[in-house]
Amino acid sequence: MSTPYYAAGDQQITVKSSWIGLILTIFQLVYLGTTIVIVVLSLVNVISPSTYADFEIAYGILVLLGLLLFLGLIVTFLVWAYVLHGDLKTLFGRYSITPGSALAQLMVPFYNLWGTWNVFSTLGNQFKWAGGELEGFGSDIRFWLPLLYIITILARIMNRIVLVQNSHSDDVASPKLVLVSAGLDMIVALIWLVMTRTIVKAVNRRAELRQSENSNLVANQARTN
Repeated sequence: MSTPYYAAGDQQITVKSSWIGLILTIFQLVYLGTTIVIVVLSLVNVISPSTYADFEIAYGILVLLGLLLFLGLIVTFLVWAYVLHGDLKTLFGRYSITPGSALAQLMVPFYNLWGTWNVFSTLGNQFKWAGGELEGFGSDIRFWLPLLYIITILARIMNRIVLVQNSHSDDVASPKLVLVSAGLDMIVALIWLVMTRTIVKAVNRRAELRQSENSNLVANQARTN
């Protein structure tokens, strides 16, 4: 898999994060598909527990698969975010968050409650300030970010409630609560996927525009000389 690049005269702009973003998107699609199946089986458990009993083992396997995929997603996401912020400095000339700082803001517990917002709101603002068609990408990022926070908080609360019920009750957690928890996890996965695709498209488009700017500059210098 080659790394996308945009050449302008003798200058080459390499978008190193594109191929990692593609891998991340594939991971997210598989994870989203897994959460959708889990939601469907959870719904079956609410509607017809006897039918669900035939799929209970499959449900457990899917939950385990989802956990493994989630761990893989975290690693891939952090690598992508690090490389992405290197690209942003190249594409915009100056960028307020370094790759190392972005990684810390996304990784460090408690600090990342503010850091995640700062990383993506800064990114959204950067594209909005760039103007033109890039402004739309920035607006989309800023639109999805608060929804991501709200749904993620609700999902964690519901996951915690289900976990507590499973650990302190002789019976399993309420199927309805499990369904709500699974549904929120699915929505979180969908929002992350949409945001990732938006950012990848925005970065690639910025590189294309930068290529065009550099090409025009080279052409103007050639005419002047």
